[in-house]
Amino acid sequence: MKIISKIGFTVLAVVCATVTMAQTVPTYTTKNASGTTTCEVHFPANPQQQVRIVGAIATSDKAASVLSWRTGSTPYTISATNAAGTTITVSYTNGLAANDVLVIQKANGTCISGTIRSFATSTNITLAATTIKVGATTVTYQGEAIYVGTRGRPVRVVLDGTSACSLDSITARYE
Repeated sequence: MKIISKIGFTVLAVVCATVTMAQTVPTYTTKNASGTTTCEVHFPANPQQQVRIVGAIATSDKAASVLSWRTGSTPYTISATNAAGTTITVSYTNGLAANDVLVIQKANGTCISGTIRSFATSTNITLAATTIKVGATTVTYQGEAIYVGTRGRPVRVVLDGTSACSLDSITARYE
């Protein structure tokens, strides 16, 4: 009986150690930006983690201003770019259409966004959008999950204004 107990205890210890190693410690990242008619920040994707927006302080001078969050849905691999930096080549264009906004994440985690102007075929990439009213004032939102992005995808935060707007502090929790 003692041997069976020891084996059971050893198996339990190995399972607990494996579960503990698989968990990741949450980390926080805070970003800010300012602009005239729009400003934005990006939180790069981490394949093993999900981006949760947990804090937002934003200011705008536009009465109908909204704070919006978008997360990527379909990853595409860029296989080539031109020297001018205006054209990118992806493995396939299924799901993409003119006026789609792309969040492009470099290998080092740096993100930029761009709008598709045109191309030969129309396909299917989707960026989900959520908005919260800001108006011509400063707003503060705090919580465990103001917005939750798709696991392993970047999140883009955008604010619009008339002549002045700022994302004073946008905090994301990676978990």
